[in-house]
Amino acid sequence: MNEILATYAMEIIKVIALMIFTIIGVCAAKLQAKYINTETKRKVAATTVAYIEQVYKDLHGDEKLARALAVAASILSQKGIKTTDEELKVLIEAAVKKMNDAYKEEAAVKKMNDAYKEETAGSVDTSEESYSTDSSTKLTTG
Repeated sequence: MNEILATYAMEIIKVIALMIFTIIGVCAAKLQAKYINTETKRKVAATTVAYIEQVYKDLHGDEKLARALAVAASILSQKGIKTTDEELKVLIEAAVKKMNDAYKEEAAVKKMNDAYKEETAGSVDTSEESYSTDSSTKLTTG
């Protein structure tokens, strides 16, 4: 028995190591696919929201959401990515919030810029009286 074990021990170790590395590889591939699919779902949701906002300006609320869900589901289905209605709704709503936050931030920056322009428009004095042309004030070096 010891002779058989000694003879095939290296082969058994190789087979066990191969099985372990195969399992690790399969798990890593599944995790990578899950990550890639999640990122793809987020990008599809964001693109869909921008598309719906641009094309379906006459739709509002639940009608707009239903159309966005249908479009995103169709795109993901074409890519072979499975998703649930609940997951897709969450991704669409998150994309809408992100777009609204970006719009609000842009509007706030524009408002601040406009206020600054109004504030500084009257305070800059470019008349000739405000500049000293007196030749008696010279720089001297000691």
